[in-house]
Amino acid sequence: MERIKISIIMPIYNLENYLEKCLESVLNQTLKEIEVICIDDGSTDNSLKILRKYKDERIKIFTKENGGVSSARNYGLKVARGEYIGFVDGDDFIEVDMYQKLYRNAITNKSDIVICNIKYIFSENNYKIFSENFLGVKKIKTNKELFNIKGYVWNKIFKKQIINEIKFDENIKWGEDQLFFTETLFKSDIITFENSISYNYYQRQNSSTFVSNEKILDLIKSYKKIKDILLENKSYDIFKEIYLRNFLKILLFINSRNIKINEKKIQNEIQRVLSLEKKYILMEMKKNNITLKLNLKDFFKWKILLYNFDIFLKFINKLKNRWYSVKMINR
Repeated sequence: MERIKISIIMPIYNLENYLEKCLESVLNQTLKEIEVICIDDGSTDNSLKILRKYKDERIKIFTKENGGVSSARNYGLKVARGEYIGFVDGDDFIEVDMYQKLYRNAITNKSDIVICNIKYIFSENNYKIFSENFLGVKKIKTNKELFNIKGYVWNKIFKKQIINEIKFDENIKWGEDQLFFTETLFKSDIITFENSISYNYYQRQNSSTFVSNEKILDLIKSYKKIKDILLENKSYDIFKEIYLRNFLKILLFINSRNIKINEKKIQNEIQRVLSLEKKYILMEMKKNNITLKLNLKDFFKWKILLYNFDIFLKFINKLKNRWYSVKMINR
């Protein structure tokens, strides 16, 4: 049997409206030595029926009870046989040469992780490009800036050898990607960047990106676990400046979300935890002489937040409504 260069893991839950476009983009890859591991995570719509339409021998279909995206990805990791592992969400799509470019980069540079650019799609003519903005080959343990890399797993490939013992935390529903990625960094030696816009990520207002209250506490939990990883690897002193700044920005980001007023109990818990974490982070930053370094817009958001949370929410919602009404890029 031909060697499998990349195993592509696709968690699927009730994605009947998007699945065919996603699968077509994966199966049409110019890199042919792939396997596509589709994990139906207890879908109640026609997702499984759509999967079974495809007769391509590279598709491997697995079904399980609903357990969430981390559970589905972990299932996929157990059965994956490829030299490298990629992840695609079933409601996105990828460019036809994405995995050929990433794999060629990985082999050329002997990389453990390769990253590409992302196109965030808001509507047909409304999108923006996200890039990690570094070029060439980076040695993991000698580059502090690599700790700033976004933890999305779907714009990367990972050498299977380095993630054999790493799993997604199934108890965390938001921030699990960053946690997983941080663990992979400390198993890796070389990370490279492929300067191509290859992953198309749909940003939908009803998607999990617009989080429920329950996920907010999970994000805080994930960042505290990231600190544990840094301590375990004796790297906290090296990365603490970046870690503290990122954590504080995350707390700011959380406060910019709508907190449902009809969920008073969890709202109070969120505010209690945010207050404690914010106080701790600010104390740590002061002790270590670390400044926040916000851009002008975030600086004003932060000042308003510190002054009055209710005023802050009104301010953020006004900005958000204006932002969604304007096309970010129109070509």
